[in-house]
Amino acid sequence: MNNIFLNFFCYWGICGILIYQNREVKKIITPPSDFISIKDRERIIRLAVNNITWVEASKNCVIIHTKDRKYVQYQSLKSMQEELGINFLRIHRSRLININYLLGFNSKSSGDGSVILSTGETLNFSRTYRQEIKALLK
Repeated sequence: MNNIFLNFFCYWGICGILIYQNREVKKIITPPSDFISIKDRERIIRLAVNNITWVEASKNCVIIHTKDRKYVQYQSLKSMQEELGINFLRIHRSRLININYLLGFNSKSSGDGSVILSTGETLNFSRTYRQEIKALLK
């Protein structure tokens, strides 16, 4: 009787392990919203995504640039890019731009170059992202 119980227990235990290992972990993708919440000094504010001109990484935080001012947020650039959505393009390993503010670009013979934003700012881009920038301006 003990052998039957032991076999039964082992069979269902192994089945449970196999089922658990074959489960798919699905990432829930939420559409980007029109606002993001950021901490500004001692309060949390809602910042309109279309007011953000560009974002730069600095050590373990990101600096969010708007037309009026800058905000510091403790977050990775990758997670910030996912939160902001498809209107933001990585142009450098430490920079994102809002493509709605992109006017043009200048390139060097090395492949690197700079983008020109409608705010008058000029930001350097690396050759890795040149084709994506060029495709946007066609």
